Amino acid sequence: MPSPFPGMNPYLENADNFHSFHEFYFSGIARAISPELSRHGYFARVDHHLFIRELPEDSRSLFGRPDVAVIEQEKREALALVQTATLVAPTTVGTLRSVDIEKAAYLEIVDKMSRAVVTVIEVLSPSNKERGPDREQYLAKQYRLMRLSTNLVEIDLLRGGPKMPWEKMIPCDYYALVSRHGNRSINEFWPIMLRDRLPRIPVPLRVGQPDVALDLQEVLHQVYDEYEFQNSAYFLPPEPRLSSTDAAWAAEILTTTGITPG
Repeated sequence: MPSPFPGMNPYLENADNFHSFHEFYFSGIARAISPELSRHGYFARVDHHLFIRELPEDSRSLFGRPDVAVIEQEKREALALVQTATLVAPTTVGTLRSVDIEKAAYLEIVDKMSRAVVTVIEVLSPSNKERGPDREQYLAKQYRLMRLSTNLVEIDLLRGGPKMPWEKMIPCDYYALVSRHGNRSINEFWPIMLRDRLPRIPVPLRVGQPDVALDLQEVLHQVYDEYEFQNSAYFLPPEPRLSSTDAAWAAEILTTTGITPG
């Protein structure tokens, strides 16, 4: 069963759902465009950004909880090693403190022969959008990419969080953007509202080669159906909350399709 909403499903934006949807959506994009990419001498591969955050003092703990006897044995062995070492350090320190590591997928289109990345496809995650070091890291990567001969396709399916700082962006709930190498000052932009169908957009390859068409709505329907999001998406309300008008609209759609939230 496809998603009951005509465009983006606002229930998939909930933090409890979006990480899984985000990962699966990239698989859906790769599956949708791979046959056409292959005909032009390219392939798609999924990679990940790594966002590493040191935890605050009151949240820090070592990984695992080893047995006390094991710890004491390791201490004795470590002390013996220090005592027999030729050069002895003036002091010792503990192990690395624990950190929070988040992986966020993105997709690369790669030339089969040269292995050059010709296009990067990003679907924004909450980490990309919320102000802070993760957003700064994402933007720094995009600014570097803008100086390379690499195309960018950026898709925002989250109403929450500030939009990326593209110039002359008009107000919208979601968007898709295509930035082509060689024409960075004029980027193609698809503003999308909650009730709009997600568009078909071009995925550019090298200059002089035809674009590959990507139907964002069709991919969403296939991913929703394949991974059975109808069984998990509706236990929590959308984030951010819908306006009263949009909430009534969404409730009517769920009632019509026999879905009971909560």
